[in-house]
Amino acid sequence: STAGPKENTQIALAFAKMVCLRTESPVDAIPRSGCCSVFAMMEQLLPRVTRSESSWNQQGVSAMELNKMLQASGFRRVRDRRAAATSRSQDPLGAGLYVFSGVRFLDPCVPDDRALITSAHQQLTNAFPRVADELCLEELLRCLHAARVTWEASWRPSVPRACARACFLAPTAKAVWAARSDSNSDSCAS
Repeated sequence: STAGPKENTQIALAFAKMVCLRTESPVDAIPRSGCCSVFAMMEQLLPRVTRSESSWNQQGVSAMELNKMLQASGFRRVRDRRAAATSRSQDPLGAGLYVFSGVRFLDPCVPDDRALITSAHQQLTNAFPRVADELCLEELLRCLHAARVTWEASWRPSVPRACARACFLAPTAKAVWAARSDSNSDSCAS
């Protein structure tokens, strides 16, 4: 049997919080869509919680619904203003022009991150017993590691560290940041 929409939205939000960590760094970002997104991981690991174009589960959470929930819970949706940014149809990962900034995937290879994931997995499976049957911790760690490594390889090399903050701020905030940068001799000029 399929759970109701409310339970699925609770599971989806808990899943996202289990695999991501909010940070203060605007360089940290995760995709809102594509093969490395939180939704793609959920679709692979918890198919009964998700709904997609090919899904039979009308009670599941769609990618758009998940992204709206994440934004409502504080994830910042920003336009990717890097020169290398492409639309979803052109992006090999399908991430597109919008990302969640100030958030990163937890890294299962880092002991502190792994402890956070393990604890959150235990809380999720205790709160929703049906998830315990579907979501094996080792499979979660493998899937998260693969998504994180693939995303980082695509994202990090194209974000110049010195310029990253300016790339994501709104135009009015950009001017403020630029003024601060000039006073600190921190410039994006090459």
